[in-house]
Amino acid sequence: MTIALFGASGGTGRQVLAQALARGHSVRALARTPAKLADVSDPKLTAIQGDALSADDDAKALEGADVAIVVLGVPPQAAGSILSDSAKAIIAAAKVAGVKRILVQSSLGVGDSAGRISPVMRVVVKTTMAKLFADKDAQEAAVRESGLQWTIVRPATLGNGAGTGAYEASERMEKSAKAIDRADVAKFLLDEAEKPAFIGKVAELRGA
Repeated sequence: MTIALFGASGGTGRQVLAQALARGHSVRALARTPAKLADVSDPKLTAIQGDALSADDDAKALEGADVAIVVLGVPPQAAGSILSDSAKAIIAAAKVAGVKRILVQSSLGVGDSAGRISPVMRVVVKTTMAKLFADKDAQEAAVRESGLQWTIVRPATLGNGAGTGAYEASERMEKSAKAIDRADVAKFLLDEAEKPAFIGKVAELRGA
């Protein structure tokens, strides 16, 4: 499989990249600064310089790809419309490239999952992270309306551990939102890319 990866240099993106290569997949990674991926030496990696906000740049990453995985991150202080605008650009480029499958990382607390995060996080989402979550809402809307075979992934609080492989995925999380390592989120994204179970659905993730 050839994966077009957006956000490869971020925390989850590095996990997706490493695990995808370990599984034998080819990865076309779009990055503003490809040098950030210079430590990854693998002939199956193609690092492409570009901006996810540019449909032309996105098209370069999507060339020959079977699936797009979007794990872009934005610091709360820089939030605006970067996630939603880049989603629209990637979707437009995917349609031109003939890539029908797209997986996008969002966050638990977005949209109808707002009531399934802790009271403390609800306050944070409504204050410090209000602009970021508004952008994530718009990002999800663009993905839902894309006409592509989409999956939106909403992980609970992210950790940087090695991952356990033991996590829970459901369309609607009923238990408390236990933190999940980025390594496990990456595993889910790749499993879903290989054997889809959530096409046209939201997958909410929590640690087991």
